[in-house]
Amino acid sequence: MEALGIFAFALYPGLEAAASEDGSIVKFALGLENGAFAGQLLKEAKSIVNVHKVFSENWRQELLPIQNICVNYANAANQIEYIGIDTSLNPSLHHDGSVARAIEYLEEVQSNFGQGSLSAAAAITTALQSIPDIKTTGYCGLMLPVLEDQRLSELAMVNETENNRIGIQKLLCISSVCGVGVDTVP
Repeated sequence: MEALGIFAFALYPGLEAAASEDGSIVKFALGLENGAFAGQLLKEAKSIVNVHKVFSENWRQELLPIQNICVNYANAANQIEYIGIDTSLNPSLHHDGSVARAIEYLEEVQSNFGQGSLSAAAAITTALQSIPDIKTTGYCGLMLPVLEDQRLSELAMVNETENNRIGIQKLLCISSVCGVGVDTVP
């Protein structure tokens, strides 16, 4: 599909949409800035073993009303197609919007995004890719962009001689189960 006019726009803080024109049909999808919500869910989960259940139930509950609005709009409008929601976790630049900080709420994850963070990232990615009743599009996984997540940025900037620094090796390891912006490591 050749997109003739791709653009992104903010509908309200935390919700973005993209649209493209394919012939005479306009298609649109949604993506969310949801680090703070991730924090709420991971606090509730408390443990990696609960991540799938908590995300399946709560993420679905939050996304269904948004999806219903989009489906109803597409059905009512002529030549508009709703193609889905990207369920990915995306951080905001605010303190409470850090996905990395949210992951540290899990009891198996040591501070400074240490031991347990790989297992947590895998569990979260799996949960995001299997939310029931949601039409998905895009990556639908855990995103950890170093320069867009306040906590990851803090950890990347720690003195290199300290053991708690998150460097390229840790990021490459985590990138085996989720999206990581290793190209932006300071």
